[in-house]
Amino acid sequence: MVQLKELPETPYTIDDVHEFIKNVYEKRADAGIHFQALSKSTETIEHRIMDNHGIVFVALDERTKEILGTGTILFHFDERQIPYAGFILAAVRPDVQGQGIGNLLRQRREQCAIEHGCHYIISSTASNAESSIQYHLKNGAKKYGFSSSKNSDYYSIYFRKELVGSFKGSSLYCFVRYQLTKTKTKLLFREDGNYTKFGSFCFNIIKKLRKNHCF
Repeated sequence: MVQLKELPETPYTIDDVHEFIKNVYEKRADAGIHFQALSKSTETIEHRIMDNHGIVFVALDERTKEILGTGTILFHFDERQIPYAGFILAAVRPDVQGQGIGNLLRQRREQCAIEHGCHYIISSTASNAESSIQYHLKNGAKKYGFSSSKNSDYYSIYFRKELVGSFKGSSLYCFVRYQLTKTKTKLLFREDGNYTKFGSFCFNIIKKLRKNHCF
């Protein structure tokens, strides 16, 4: 049996959870799929959670009390001051994957998002993490954005799942936005967040125009 608890209700700390996540992600790194949690410090992750009033959920084996999985929810406001949730740091121990633990963690976080009045959920994964991409799509999320980040070696796909219907959550809007951000990102940036040759050319042009007060 699985127990689902918030981190303070368990004998574990954020250090334990981060170590668990790194162990899970390192196994995926062997397959060429990388996640930023591997390169982030526990302190950085803890600050991000605290700054966004996050809640860390932990799935425990009821008998042994070992960590089987985890998932974190953050709370944000968008540019229109609409509340939304961010799902981050989801991981399930490889030997118990496929047993519904990931779904339990997702459902609890979605319930939590609704309880906090969030209108939608944003989450992300590496663009080559096919199983994770399909999991998002299967559970009602839509591809919403595409980006690269400094100190990474992969592109990220962002997903949006509506809790309160809106045009920005529609299939058409999400499809167009995703395609535009994907095209723009690949033209301007490499996987590691640095400029492509074309991106560097555009950046230098803009820098010159700004220096000459053209805009």
